Amino acid sequence: MAYLRNTQAMGKRAMHTIALVSRKGGTGKSTLAIGLAVAAMEAGHKVCLLEADPLGTVSNWRRRRTSTEPTVETIHDGYVLFHRVRRSRNSALR
Repeated sequence: MAYLRNTQAMGKRAMHTIALVSRKGGTGKSTLAIGLAVAAMEAGHKVCLLEADPLGTVSNWRRRRTSTEPTVETIHDGYVLFHRVRRSRNSALR
């Protein structure tokens, strides 16, 4: 399941949130997330990937890159993940 949210607040910049979710492994979630992140960066967007996958596929990909972008943060706690997204959304709208 992919989820896209476009947040608009009184004419300020919008933050797009995309969640790729599936309980089954091997469905291409990390591959799709990386592809979407690179495409968004190439289109001039700031990108931050929040990874909750214990295998760390996105983090491993990030370590092999020479570029500092996109930012990848690994989070394994649902509470921390919720508040990280909320904080990112609030700072993007300022």
